[in-house]
Amino acid sequence: MDIDTKDPSAREPKAPKPAQLTQRRVNLNESEQKTFVRVTDPLFDKVMYWINPVISEEKRESLVRALERGGAVAAIARLHRPKHSANCRYDKLNGVIVNGLPQMASHISRFHLAWPKHRQEARRTDTEIRRATHVITPDTHFGEYAACLKAGVRVVTPQWVEQSVLSGWQYRERFFSASEKMLFSGMVVMVTQMPSADKKALLTSIVALGGQWRDRLRPDVTHLVLVQAEGDKYGYAQNNPQLNIVSVLPHWFQESLSVLYRVPITPYVFPNPPVLRGEMGIKDEPAGTSALAMPVGAENSGSGGGGAYELPKPRSAFMAGCVVAIGTQLRHSLSEGAVARLTQRLTEAGACVCEPRAAQSLQQDHGTQALLEESLISDWEDVDVLVCQHREGYEYSKAARLGKVIGTLVWLYQVFLTETLTAPTRRLLHYPLPPTAVPGMERLVVSVSNYTGAARDYIRMLVVAMGGRYTGQLTRANTTLVTACAQGAKYEAATRSSTIDVVNHLWVEQCCRRWKMLSTSHPSFVHLPMLPLLNGTVGEAGVDVSRLRSWVDVPQGNALAEWSDMDVLSDSDLNADGIDTMAVRTGTGNIYDMHAQLGADGAATAADGISGGGAATEGEDEDGDDDDDEVRSVAESSTGDQTDVKDEQQTAARHTSRAAAMAATKSLGEMMRAANIFECEMRKERLYKYRRAANGSGRTAAVPGEDPEADAEPQQQQQQLNSGVKRRRVDGSMGKVGGAPVRIMLTQVRLSANEQLQIAALGGSIVDSASDATHLIGTKIKRTFKMLMALASGRICIVQRSWLDDSLARGAWIPINDSPGDEDDEEEGAAASQYLLTDPETELRWGFELKESMRRARCRRLLAGVTVLVTPSTDPGLETLRALVEIAGGRAVSELPDRRLRAMLASNESVLRKARAQGGELADLVVPPLLVVSCKEDSGMWPRFQPAASAGGGSGGGSHAMVFNVELLLTGLLRQKIEVHSEEFLLIE
Repeated sequence: MDIDTKDPSAREPKAPKPAQLTQRRVNLNESEQKTFVRVTDPLFDKVMYWINPVISEEKRESLVRALERGGAVAAIARLHRPKHSANCRYDKLNGVIVNGLPQMASHISRFHLAWPKHRQEARRTDTEIRRATHVITPDTHFGEYAACLKAGVRVVTPQWVEQSVLSGWQYRERFFSASEKMLFSGMVVMVTQMPSADKKALLTSIVALGGQWRDRLRPDVTHLVLVQAEGDKYGYAQNNPQLNIVSVLPHWFQESLSVLYRVPITPYVFPNPPVLRGEMGIKDEPAGTSALAMPVGAENSGSGGGGAYELPKPRSAFMAGCVVAIGTQLRHSLSEGAVARLTQRLTEAGACVCEPRAAQSLQQDHGTQALLEESLISDWEDVDVLVCQHREGYEYSKAARLGKVIGTLVWLYQVFLTETLTAPTRRLLHYPLPPTAVPGMERLVVSVSNYTGAARDYIRMLVVAMGGRYTGQLTRANTTLVTACAQGAKYEAATRSSTIDVVNHLWVEQCCRRWKMLSTSHPSFVHLPMLPLLNGTVGEAGVDVSRLRSWVDVPQGNALAEWSDMDVLSDSDLNADGIDTMAVRTGTGNIYDMHAQLGADGAATAADGISGGGAATEGEDEDGDDDDDEVRSVAESSTGDQTDVKDEQQTAARHTSRAAAMAATKSLGEMMRAANIFECEMRKERLYKYRRAANGSGRTAAVPGEDPEADAEPQQQQQQLNSGVKRRRVDGSMGKVGGAPVRIMLTQVRLSANEQLQIAALGGSIVDSASDATHLIGTKIKRTFKMLMALASGRICIVQRSWLDDSLARGAWIPINDSPGDEDDEEEGAAASQYLLTDPETELRWGFELKESMRRARCRRLLAGVTVLVTPSTDPGLETLRALVEIAGGRAVSELPDRRLRAMLASNESVLRKARAQGGELADLVVPPLLVVSCKEDSGMWPRFQPAASAGGGSGGGSHAMVFNVELLLTGLLRQKIEVHSEEFLLIE
């Protein structure tokens, strides 16, 4: 058999013998040497490395030892000393630069970058500074990545070091690329038991996507591909577990290629691959520990913006030395208490929270009100992290241009959960999303099937964040079903319908990544395995950095970037790492050379249409030789090759006086500040018009000094509202009641276009989900899904239409308190309570009072800690009841293991026995831990719910089971009482 088992010491070396520490252990033939490795002595000769700090300290130390024993040298780290801070940091946090000045790449870099390829002379003469040739990182989500591609720095995974040391060869970097596009990076594959043509096709795909192949089973092989658990090669791999060779079915590669992501490999691994038995062989990851874990309350905050939920208490000061700024818009959307708790948690983790600068001091420092309306964050030089709500506004644009880390509260929750600072761009919900919906997404009604746990919650939040509507059950109103595999009742129903598109989660993620509606017919989106393998690939799609430019504002017109963007740069940054020009950004975000525009007197004139190439999109060879081409991120603005040639030809003619250049920069900066003042004034005028429109006058009032004919008509304003035009809220509390944003859900009510405009002008919004709503407006009490969800939530005020009418007339939201005794002002409390929905006829028929039910729901969650078992024929079905039960604090299931079922039935009997012994009214309110909800069609299942007889024996001493009809839940939610002793709900006792 073709197994390389020779003793390494007895081999004939085919290349110069490397250092003793890296003696060759893998015997490669000539073709494999030429394709996959290079001959070096010592092993890491001429390697200058930088290791990403996200790698654990223990692993970093191991990598450093291996690299330095092999002759590698660490690149010199850049020391960062913020202007307004005495702290010096080599591991300064950074994010991705978008629309930033070219010099910013050097400013945020934590190591010295290699000289660009076109500066060969600098490469030969610069020998004092050790510039990185290799970056070792688990992924490409670090701020210097775009600059590394531009400079030809090789970005590899830690496995490149480990495998090179083990084999004694220095592998070519393209086969250990950190790029997510290289699916099989780091894999060395040996294929057997397959026809020649199939084998060749498979190996071609593997090599194209970063993997390697071997013609013999050598010690560096990581995966053995075969179809049966037999043969010498399989036996050798199984008998030598220290080699860590994974024996896998070829179907795993096929599934991964179909979706362009690595699907979980466990179901395909020998011996006895679970997939051949129709099983997954993977245990669900606990939701609280998942990398996609969502904080409690995140569903109320859309993309992770305004939900006031608790962060885990940190166990260590893992954010020591980190300066965090909380965005102004996020501060307005959170209550003061939530902001205080957030600040406290950050402080406990060692972070320094950047307090907002007072408006008066901001005006004194700048001598203008240009930034007064836009940002209250000061000292941008010191800020490391900005936590904000949406991808909009001055603060987001400023942080993106300066390369700061920008994340959402969902990202911050994950950071506290793992106590590891990860890049927010790794997950779509960890980076701020745009404030407006994806065009066309509002027409979609999406349901999810075969995704479980945190993956299901992640998909649901993506759908809602993009403006779609999510439903737990599949109905005729649904337009899309997102499923992980081709099985299940929902899938069967959707395939029978001609109006429902069936896709996997990749369609949702790619729509969110590109922020546009994509076709549902792409092969990757419609690929559905027979098992829910795709559940393990949810969340793998990160933010497409190249598409962020359109959301990062830059000053309009042929002018320089903001003067404060230049303030963060030091003198060394202005001419560092090969950037020896005063390159600046035009109004379109492109780059032009300021020296080419300077006259002899230092005055700058921006010629129309001059651009230095704008965003670089051409491929850049990461290895510099014959390695893989990677697309350069357009987030890194750079001059094109033609501009570089032109610069070299005009070097002698340039005006090299830095003083003249800075004088011209200052002149244009003053012009820009004047433009900003004018822009702010215009914004105030527009907001004034919106306020007038909110009064219901039907037209906007003419602003003194303007042409009345130029005022926008209400119809045009409504079109702007429907198209998602962004508005800036002047008063942060205007759209809130009691510190929470007003989100209105409607049942049996329709609003006019003018009313929707007025709601938006007051800072409110219309929502369809009870998880997002703060108020439910109705005309009568009916047992609709929305009404029951609102009652079960315990936090939604159910009000009459008159509350909305009076709020709009007043120009502010009227607070509602269903407990008048808690009001400070009894008269005001009585007036506010008149808006609560009442329907005496319906309340009498169902035997409850809505006001009292709302009070009970606020005091406690009706089904907290209760499991509801729903039999198959129950109507409404499990999906509908699950939503109601979960929002009331319980859990709805369709099946329980026999042992668990017996234990819970015994617990039921114990709880009810104690309640009967205590007696009184409280005994009637006790809810047992298990409720069985069924119907007569499922009566054959009822004996299973009969517990075993007690130890005393006999029918009189045995336990008894209670099976209820669905009215126990529906009526119980209305009354906010679960009446297990009432005969009207019992099927058997």
